[in-house]
Amino acid sequence: MALSVIRWGIPSLRGLSGRFLSSPTPILRPQVATIVSKTLRDKDYTRPKPYPYKTSNYGFLQAVFDKTTHRFDENSKIIVVDGPIAAGKTAFAKEIADELDMLYVPEANMDMYYINSYGYDLRQLDDRLPESTKSFDEKNFHQDPTHLNAAGFQFQMFRIRLEQYIDTLAHVLSTGQGVVMDRSVYSDFVFVEAMRKFGFLSKLKVCIMSAKSRLCQSCCDLIL
Repeated sequence: MALSVIRWGIPSLRGLSGRFLSSPTPILRPQVATIVSKTLRDKDYTRPKPYPYKTSNYGFLQAVFDKTTHRFDENSKIIVVDGPIAAGKTAFAKEIADELDMLYVPEANMDMYYINSYGYDLRQLDDRLPESTKSFDEKNFHQDPTHLNAAGFQFQMFRIRLEQYIDTLAHVLSTGQGVVMDRSVYSDFVFVEAMRKFGFLSKLKVCIMSAKSRLCQSCCDLIL
């Protein structure tokens, strides 16, 4: 599987005196992007030692002495599997990840938000909270997309997907291993636009979410 992009150089031009006005000559520059399965990869291939990005910060000295690109190979890419609910995305994404020796990243969900580091599910506190502060997850949204907590749910899902995508980039850059994602932050805009179209989100909220995808966390805090 290969994708080739052909670039042509600028031809040389001669003035009336016969002198060159520019030196470049026509050059064919093919750029090829490939993905290699486990069955086709060299059996002696070993991936370079990864950078321990989960336990160590990547600062100035690391940037000087530890370049990331030497870890890259043909499969140092991010593949996103997207589609409607219950279409078999998860099984398909896992098969691709296994065949290409990539890391599989499951779809983001509100468990990542409500279940804390001790394993306690904060949704168990709903019976003690007023309606406006109760939990709201995917199941609740499908049952009542016009609920007063629906917009907050969309914001949280967007934040979780954004953080997940940043972690995915960190994995590729630090290990060279490609990643197969079950949906991504970019596909979330489809749902946001649909909610805006049917009046569940205002135009201002959609603009804020768009801005959040381009700003640092401190700027996002100021916006919200």
